[in-house]
Amino acid sequence: MTAGGSGSGQARAADAASRIARDPPGGFALTLTLGALTGWVDAVGMLRAHAGYPSFMSGNSTLLAVATVTLDMGHAAALAGLIGAFLAGIVGGELLRGALGPRGEPAFIAIEAVLLAVAAASAGANAAPIATLLVLAAAMGLQNAVARQVGGVPVSLVAITGTLIQAARAFVDALRGISSIRAAAPYLALWLAVLSGAGAGTLAVLHGPPGAIDLACPAVVAALAAAWLSVASRRRPIAGR
Repeated sequence: MTAGGSGSGQARAADAASRIARDPPGGFALTLTLGALTGWVDAVGMLRAHAGYPSFMSGNSTLLAVATVTLDMGHAAALAGLIGAFLAGIVGGELLRGALGPRGEPAFIAIEAVLLAVAAASAGANAAPIATLLVLAAAMGLQNAVARQVGGVPVSLVAITGTLIQAARAFVDALRGISSIRAAAPYLALWLAVLSGAGAGTLAVLHGPPGAIDLACPAVVAALAAAWLSVASRRRPIAGR
């Protein structure tokens, strides 16, 4: 183990500890909740429309390339629309973040809840599945622009490959004695949250009651998260972010 490697690993561990200390109470649980919601929406969207994923843009990009090369232009157009809707959600979220600042986060999640409710209403009205999927993709893009940390550690709710890579690096640092194995916990927790959400969403589609309850549930969860975040944001100074 080189001194440079030890120093960089200790720096990562110290930075993570510092971020966790500054995290608002309940921030860890909130982001895990949003991670589970992401997994739920991705599973429901894929099972309902069979056209692509609302948040998994790596998979959609691969499917877009395959559809284009095989001249399945209808599928390619749907996938391009999903990627565009996701990007629109991120752009909208970033613009709102710049305009409203940290105190605007509850509004972002509230808008996400509205979009999820619109998607549920669309599915309940038997609208074209791709229309529902486009709304879900916009909601997931907006969410990803908001939730950037879990336990104070930077993450992406949709880049799960990167999350697992960070967990593996934390394990390596622990094996080298550079930092505690606990540094991997936030990343593994997020992966498990997404996995659990996807499993629950699948069960809701396959065994839930008729109608759009599988999409109404995440809308309610997002609304509750927005309400909680609104209360929490009033109790902490902006400098604590």
